[in-house]
Amino acid sequence: MAILAQHVNIFLAGTSQWIDDFVEAIGRDRVIEVARSGFTALER
Repeated sequence: MAILAQHVNIFLAGTSQWIDDFVEAIGRDRVIEVARSGFTALER
């Protein structure tokens, strides 16, 4: 019997552009939330 995960939590750190590129690469429809901190959080 195979059990497939329906969701996975991933924590990343990087530049705003790198994170945005990663989200685009895996598909925005697969991402629930992107938490930003510092200046980037204020910018968005």
